[in-house]
Amino acid sequence: MTWTVAVGNAAGSAGKSTSVVALAALLGLAGRKVVVLDADAQASATVGLGVEPSECRVTVGDVLLRRATLTEALVETVVPGVRLVPASRGLDGHVQQLTGQRAAEQRLRLALIDVDADIVLIDCPGSMSVVTVAALVAADVAVTVAFPTSKEIDGIAEFMSLVKEVAEAYGEMECAAVIPCAVPARNRGGLYVAAMALLDAEGQAWSGLLTPQVRQSVKVPEAFANRLPLPVAFPQEAVTADYRLVLDDLRRRGVLPSGEEVCRES
Repeated sequence: MTWTVAVGNAAGSAGKSTSVVALAALLGLAGRKVVVLDADAQASATVGLGVEPSECRVTVGDVLLRRATLTEALVETVVPGVRLVPASRGLDGHVQQLTGQRAAEQRLRLALIDVDADIVLIDCPGSMSVVTVAALVAADVAVTVAFPTSKEIDGIAEFMSLVKEVAEAYGEMECAAVIPCAVPARNRGGLYVAAMALLDAEGQAWSGLLTPQVRQSVKVPEAFANRLPLPVAFPQEAVTADYRLVLDDLRRRGVLPSGEEVCRES
């Protein structure tokens, strides 16, 4: 049975696509069959998996508008075992066409019914659009991601509120984890202290949902520039090790199915 996870944040630029690509790569390298569905018009997950958006004949927008099936949209990536439903920068136009159509929020759920995968990771848009709602309706569970800045932290509550609305309307679903990304190192002094203050979740709705932190690293943009996931570009870097810890934590929480251990580089 396929397990589907929607990864989103209301603030955008929160480490969402980096996290989706890194986790997908770790799962694929561990032998799991993974599909990444890039539902963000920035197409960062598409590029991060080594696929050029402009060269994709069929994209997620075509699937949402029922011009193509999910199977027709799937492409291989640079990671064995990881396939992609790509996005294009024309997705915003597709969303405008989708808005107001009947049962638009059900489109992804229906498209994913027969997908051949152990795990589907949906990279949601960085806004609370009809596509984000469709991703949540299709998912078994949601995860949110945030940089330790006020704008991104505020986006956690907004995303969790939407998850609650979707759960009330369409059935059981929850936001089960918060991944803190680009966390400054301890030697950054005031920046580190400020980040820790923002991540102090006591009294927040997301208290207890924080995964291990993912450190700030120049390797993240470098991997993206090379169109490779972190575990492929820099398997032995500390930031990649952080994502291994996140994956282990998500498995312990039941956010991702347990199974074969993640490949670890010696």
